[in-house]
Amino acid sequence: EQMFINFAVASAQLAQLKAMDKNYEEAIRRMEIALRLDPTLKAGTVLLGTYFMMAGQDQKAIDHYVEAIRHEPTEGEYWLRLARIYEFKDQLPFALQNLGEGIRLAPDARALYIDAFRVAARSGDAGKAKDFLRRWLERHPDDQEMRNIFDNADRLLEDEFGLSPDGAAKEAKAGSS
Repeated sequence: EQMFINFAVASAQLAQLKAMDKNYEEAIRRMEIALRLDPTLKAGTVLLGTYFMMAGQDQKAIDHYVEAIRHEPTEGEYWLRLARIYEFKDQLPFALQNLGEGIRLAPDARALYIDAFRVAARSGDAGKAKDFLRRWLERHPDDQEMRNIFDNADRLLEDEFGLSPDGAAKEAKAGSS
């Protein structure tokens, strides 16, 4: 059994090298071998969907993460990767929907809240963006880094996303010009 795990890790490492060379088809092939040898190789499951996306196989990437979530619904990283595919495809409502579901099932996966903040901001909803930070801080009040982001959220939303503290009010003004 250990021999298969060693081969799986070696194949996964080759996949990563191929991906670094932007040879995504070969990266996919190598990672699929790694996962056949060791289906529990979480890094392989995480990366394979990204390789599909980078190879332009968005639907395969989506299907891959949906299947991974079906097997392990509380793994926040799978929700995160699925949402990022939708974000990459500029399907922000789907990205937010998956981030929200990921937060519901993996409420301590910090990266989900950070991505949800960013996607909500990209969607033009400053209130929803700040709400994701607030929800994290309710669960993790001692997270000083997130507290600092929350405390500076209005400035961040304006500087990085062009949103006023009340994104809706800015949209109303823009619509009346």
